[in-house]
Amino acid sequence: MKVKNLLLAGLAVAAMTACSNENDEIVNNGNQNPETAFMQLSFEVPGSRATSVDNKDDEQGTADEYGVQTVDVKLTYNDGSTKELSKPIEDFDVAKDGQTLILTNVEVVPAGTITKATAVLNKKTLNPWSATPFTVVGSGLNYLTSGIAEAKNFLMSGEITEAKEFVAGATTNIVIPVSRVSAKLDEVTDTKTFPIAANADAGAQINEIMKITLDEYSYGNLALQSNILEGDVANQTYFYTYGTTKDNYTYNKMSNDAVVYCLENAATEGLQKNSTYVVYKATVTFGDVAPTTPFYVWNNTIYKTLAELKAANAGIGESFTDDSTQAEFLAKHVYKYENGECFYMTEVDYATNNHKIVRNTWYKLEVESIAKLGFPTPEVPPTFDEAYMNLKITINPWKVRFNKIQF
Repeated sequence: MKVKNLLLAGLAVAAMTACSNENDEIVNNGNQNPETAFMQLSFEVPGSRATSVDNKDDEQGTADEYGVQTVDVKLTYNDGSTKELSKPIEDFDVAKDGQTLILTNVEVVPAGTITKATAVLNKKTLNPWSATPFTVVGSGLNYLTSGIAEAKNFLMSGEITEAKEFVAGATTNIVIPVSRVSAKLDEVTDTKTFPIAANADAGAQINEIMKITLDEYSYGNLALQSNILEGDVANQTYFYTYGTTKDNYTYNKMSNDAVVYCLENAATEGLQKNSTYVVYKATVTFGDVAPTTPFYVWNNTIYKTLAELKAANAGIGESFTDDSTQAEFLAKHVYKYENGECFYMTEVDYATNNHKIVRNTWYKLEVESIAKLGFPTPEVPPTFDEAYMNLKITINPWKVRFNKIQF
């Protein structure tokens, strides 16, 4: 899997203290005192840069992933006092490159030493300084696009925690790196159909020529809570949790080039323990023939009809029919495949064996190969063999992670 990293924005703050009590028509209509300082606020939203874990070139995001509507800044002084600013984008002059914004008028701020400077861009209805995680509603794969991942209005944040002094008669520059709070999942597989030769897998010993065609995909264990600033969420909640039945996912077609924005997820121990994962729905054909009735796998052998299975497995009695449930067959260690479908799942990785979703990270997922028949349902069966799929995941301009997947 490849992961690319993006420093989305740098917020530069220049604070200028008053040299005297002389009137200044530019600031405060000439009303100032020795206890105040002037601050010139600017920030920069650079081109979308990302560095992949496998040293791929940086990549650009889309125009919709940029754009600033509001800027909130909070200065925390060493005595515990704070100074908050809230500005619309109209209060900024935009440089010719469109990425550097400078506050049109200087801002009066208290003189003194700050220990922390925090910035939140595009807060919308959120309290930018809340220490409590916010919660979103899980409803389909576009669950963030009308909120914190709205086009040209992405929620961004950043903070520096080092002492900086606003000295009378001097200028202090403060740079606050900010990044998008959301992450980006991007399925980029070009090849949709994968042939599997008979006995190609020495472990499975399935003597069938098969063809697997990826039709749709979805994601599971999508986080519903996040802090505005970086920090893991305790007692995270999810939707499309592991074990969701196949008909209760929302799927994207493999050909639709859709991206999905999600919240960061600190769970790293696997899809059965809340790590975010991708699930692919695929169609199976034997040779060029699509099955029209259920088929079965028992003891690493495919049985294309129930009659063939019963002839080979005495444990499958007359009470079993093609309408018997997958759970009933599984109790006999038989996998029942319905509608010619199979499923592949794997965690979305930030790095090798690090199943973590990190904010401001673009994960690209590419299926490179499929060597086996997938699962009968989007759930790992009791005798899971990890060699099912080879997936490639990438993350882009933002931070970019590339996941190469092999099943």
